[in-house]
Amino acid sequence: MATVNNLLTRIHDAEGTLTTVSIGGGQGATANTDIYLQGAQSLGRRQTNTTDAGGFTLVDAADNNCSAADVHVGFWFWVTHYGILDAVNLILSSGTALTNYDQHTFDYANEYPGLGGWVRAWIDVSRAPDVTGGTGLNEAALRQYGLSVSFTAAPGGNAQNVILDSADFTSGGAALSLTGTAGVWSDFTAADESGTNQYGVFRSAGGVYNCNARVQLGSASSLVFSDSNFTIVFPQQSLVADTFMGISVDLQNASTSVDWESATITSAGTKKGDLRVSGTSGSFSLSASTLANLRIIDLTAAATISGTLFSGCGQITLGGATLSSCNIVNSTAAIALACGSSVSTISGIDFVSSGTGHALEITGGTSHTLDAITFSGYAASNGSTGNEAVFVNIASGNVTIYADSTFSYRTAGATVTIVAGSVTASLTALDESGSPIAGANTLVAAADGTGALPFQDSVTITNSGTTATVSHTAHNLETNDKILIKGASHYQNNGVFSVTVIGANSYTYAMASAPGSNPTGSIVATWVALYGSTDANGKISMSRVFSQDQPVAGWARKSSAAPYYKTGQVAGTIDSTTGAALSALLIADGE
Repeated sequence: MATVNNLLTRIHDAEGTLTTVSIGGGQGATANTDIYLQGAQSLGRRQTNTTDAGGFTLVDAADNNCSAADVHVGFWFWVTHYGILDAVNLILSSGTALTNYDQHTFDYANEYPGLGGWVRAWIDVSRAPDVTGGTGLNEAALRQYGLSVSFTAAPGGNAQNVILDSADFTSGGAALSLTGTAGVWSDFTAADESGTNQYGVFRSAGGVYNCNARVQLGSASSLVFSDSNFTIVFPQQSLVADTFMGISVDLQNASTSVDWESATITSAGTKKGDLRVSGTSGSFSLSASTLANLRIIDLTAAATISGTLFSGCGQITLGGATLSSCNIVNSTAAIALACGSSVSTISGIDFVSSGTGHALEITGGTSHTLDAITFSGYAASNGSTGNEAVFVNIASGNVTIYADSTFSYRTAGATVTIVAGSVTASLTALDESGSPIAGANTLVAAADGTGALPFQDSVTITNSGTTATVSHTAHNLETNDKILIKGASHYQNNGVFSVTVIGANSYTYAMASAPGSNPTGSIVATWVALYGSTDANGKISMSRVFSQDQPVAGWARKSSAAPYYKTGQVAGTIDSTTGAALSALLIADGE
């Protein structure tokens, strides 16, 4: 069962004996047991004049230390005469004399969310106030909260028309968190909207969830959360910090699983919400969804997102996450997708420029493959305008990018080579039930001499320290291709190596140690398509341009860690225009 954890600190609940103070001659207030939001009473007064000379405040019994970073105070109020309401000023005060306070003007016309008249106002405690009383608020000794109201005309009636209820403050992060099993978004609203709590953090209205602060899914404790077909809106709030609203997904626990489908998450105002995924022990998945106008999106390798539209969002930090079949449109950031040193986990991404900013940034590595990535509206030529499709943020060296078509790029100094028209070849290791096998070792190489790439070609090698220089006539290799060397008299020369091409008939590779002399023997070289371990999806892949179809053959096995699998053979042809998607069936060892 899912549990909502309250991370707020209560300043006052407006229950029991109330101590109230008026600021600057404002009218007094008394308990109201007829109109209240939580508990059994509130604090209210009847204002008869158009402009209150000051305001009224609810005094707590002790100081609250709100001096930490990113602390916000939220309190409930209700003003009954909406039609003639002119202004609402929110007050945070320290000390019992109320001579030192900060006053903030609440944008009532644009921020009123409505809840039977109740408004939950959140204020960044460190925000510069609109009006200061005395020396202003001492954030380490916040004692009371309150408000003053002005009307365009004197309100009529005899009932209280300005009412104040409970107040809380954050501790600089999430306001509510969810742990447990079978969690859904309505768990938050059920807790938030009860008569006892009234957090004003995550509430429902007309089938839409309003996220007014930050909520967190998961922690060191596990969470199983699955929900679909929901809409979350971060509402307009002018008095909060930029980082206040958001959803944090914490994947510390290996048993944590968060799964969203057909979701819409968007910001309605100038202060935007965000999505932050942290930790790599659990899993987070998002599919067939829309994320719009979010401030930032931070991901980790434990995140998988597919079929999702990112519209008008700030920077997406990939963090090793898997993104497939997504659209990233009109990013507001200088970098739409910060990929780090690898783009191997993204595929089928369509980028559409807003007119400024790069589509993606690469910060490391020497060879990258863009798998079905398209760019629209970016700079037509290479340069440093800030609107080139790809920013290779690497200061030196050589970087090769394989892609379906050409695109503009910016470089921080590295020499960039774009190889267009590449196709992808992949191998997926599967068990007898068809489930992928992660961590399977693979070797797939040229199967015969009918392709353009080497198959058991005779070569000679010259060693210099740990560098081997290979004389190989018409090898057709590219830098970072892999080659299998066999038959050399020195063991250091034999194995699978990545090559650096010198020319049409020679290349080099690096050995683990220096043999001390040149190798002899019947040395042969064969091009290797795939070499290494399968990923979490049981897959290993590569991309390059093929001048003609290339037959390949090889194997996959898993013998280094349980569960163990016997060797499975694989053979096929990499089509020069469509690539290849190969699979290897591995039988569990012992059967």
